[in-house]
Amino acid sequence: MSEPILDRRLLIDLYHDCFPENVREEAVVERILSHTEDPAFGIFADGALAAACLLHGRAITMLAVQPAYRRKGFGSTLLNEAEQRIRAAGYEKLTIGVGTDDAYLMPGVPMDQGADAFFRKRGYQHNWGETGCFDMSMDLSDAPEQPVHVGDTVHGITYRMAGPKDIPGIEACVKDAQESFVPYYLETEHYTADTKAPVLVAVRGADVLGTLIVSLEVEGEGLGSVGCTATRTDARGQGIATHMVQAGTQYLKDNGMRRAFLGYTYTDILRMYARAGYQVSQEYFMAEKRF
Repeated sequence: MSEPILDRRLLIDLYHDCFPENVREEAVVERILSHTEDPAFGIFADGALAAACLLHGRAITMLAVQPAYRRKGFGSTLLNEAEQRIRAAGYEKLTIGVGTDDAYLMPGVPMDQGADAFFRKRGYQHNWGETGCFDMSMDLSDAPEQPVHVGDTVHGITYRMAGPKDIPGIEACVKDAQESFVPYYLETEHYTADTKAPVLVAVRGADVLGTLIVSLEVEGEGLGSVGCTATRTDARGQGIATHMVQAGTQYLKDNGMRRAFLGYTYTDILRMYARAGYQVSQEYFMAEKRF
């Protein structure tokens, strides 16, 4: 019943129709959905793409059904075909959303419309144990002033924007705190004078104790974000991460952002972001099925 999708622009349009609230840089969306080496197949109805599935390795990058065609079995048909393809490729499990860093549109199944029930019914389980995965956001237009600003010094620790000379210290800090973040911090675009994604650092003297990436309209007009928060292990418990989030969020507001966003947050750090005023805007079902 499905057909291969040769025109990848159809996938991009379907993504925007089905996931209008998902925050992802448009260039990233287009790159992922246009990758012709990843199998894409769909169901057409009334001369248009009604539903589609995109695979990447053992992951389903996207399974989407136009609202008008839901509850007609299209999603089940495509999911069954995806499982058959992934089993035939020799994989022992299938994941939804979570693939490689360069091939996910969202970390799992959005739960705002009950889509997780569709997958649970078909044998999928949450693969993060008791840990949940969330997006968080806040309206900056009437947000109160944050207690820490860029340039402030609190308890001997200064919160400021980084320059090229800080890169070695940043790399050492992030490698100690969260090594998987290191490649993001080594992107040179963060340290140019006109960057839209500067790095905020917490420093005591010459020592970098914490880092945070702040983004201005990278994911959309009027939308700013903070993320990749990292605090050196020997500097934790001093409120550094919280202060970086507060200073970064105030920086967004001071630079005209209307909304602040952070993605791929998990249960253990919800409170840290909540102290700056962020609230959960989307929860994800980190779906996995073993064969």
